[in-house]
Order: sequence, then C-alpha cells, then structure tokens
Amino acid sequence: MAVVRLRDMSLKKMPGHWKQTMPRLQELVLERNILTEPPEFPWNNSTLEIYRGLRRMELEDKRPLYWGPNGPLLVERNHYVRGLYLGYNKIEDLSFHEFRGFLHVLSLKGNGLRTV
Repeated sequence: MAVVRLRDMSLKKMPGHWKQTMPRLQELVLERNILTEPPEFPWNNSTLEIYRGLRRMELEDKRPLYWGPNGPLLVERNHYVRGLYLGYNKIEDLSFHEFRGFLHVLSLKGNGLRTV
C-alpha cells in the first residue's frame, strides 16, 4: 500500500496498527476529519518507486506539482511523493508534537493553528 486517503470520515485518531499493516506508506491524506493532533507519520524513511515503470505526468504548462519553501520540489517522476495532508481538521497546538521522518509535503491548512 502506497497511498491512503480518508477524507470526511470524522476520524479522531489514526488506528495504531496501520504502522505494522502498511509499513511503506508514502502518502497519508486525513483531510476534513476531526483530528486534534497529527498522527505519527511517516513510519520509515524509505521512498517507494511507482510500480510497473509508471511515472507521474508533468503538467502541460510545466509547472511543478509541489512547492517547498525554497521553490519547486524535485521528486523523481518514478517515485511516490511522501506527503502528510491534514487540512481542515481541529489541530490548534503543535507545541508538544515532533514531526519525524522524511516528507516532501506537510499540509496543515485550515486548522486554525495557534501554537507551533
């Protein structure tokens, strides 16, 4: 399993056993739930190639799909983008949370963050 998207599911917490059942998960989308803190993710630092030689397509106007603080993110087109998407939950305080591991994208938009 490389990508899990659970939007609008009223999730308060991510199930703990996912770390064992999906150890190489690359993209976790938990947008529009009711999380009050980010889950522990990613579980390892290994990237994953897209199977069967497939590649992500470039946009027609050649704009990069992902932007970092210093410009476009350069991710091999035959690899999954490692991302944690937590937009529009109820996360307000990150002062006690420590993000660990390798991510290309971390999205916390629409949470009403007060403390980072």
